[in-house]
Amino acid sequence: FSAYKALGEKTKTIDLMLASIKLTAKDVKLFMASAAIGAGKPEIARQVYQELADGGSDEPTVYTTLAEMYEKNGDTAKAITTIDQGLAHVQDKKELLITKLNIYIQKGESQKAIELGKDAIAADPKNASIYIAMGNIYDYKLNMPDKAQDMYNQAIALDPNNFNVNYSLGASFF
Repeated sequence: FSAYKALGEKTKTIDLMLASIKLTAKDVKLFMASAAIGAGKPEIARQVYQELADGGSDEPTVYTTLAEMYEKNGDTAKAITTIDQGLAHVQDKKELLITKLNIYIQKGESQKAIELGKDAIAADPKNASIYIAMGNIYDYKLNMPDKAQDMYNQAIALDPNNFNVNYSLGASFF
């Protein structure tokens, strides 16, 4: 049994080594940044993500994670600049648009959030979360219940069993 176990461990090691041969420098940096976060070393992660972003990475996670780090440290302007930098380099912009939308919502910049929400819906029209966020802005920030209800109904059409949107639609009538 122990010989079989030892062979299994060696096989796993060989598989990992073969996989690592195919890694690019970008992959190594992404793993390094992720490991730094896991090890409780966010400054190292921030440096690596910033290097990737400055190099024009096409990975949305680079920009969203970096923006979240800046936001957590109270630097909202740098978070938004980071997302904008990513929008210039990333093919699939959905994740970046949603992150920026959430920043604007948290900052209380409802009009900017609405405009960005429209862009996010155009990029990802089947994402119920965007419609819910838009409904919440219209309902709680702009006091526009009719528009809120329209957004909630569109979210329900996409995700009819979503408790939050059903609750929000009901609450919008009061």
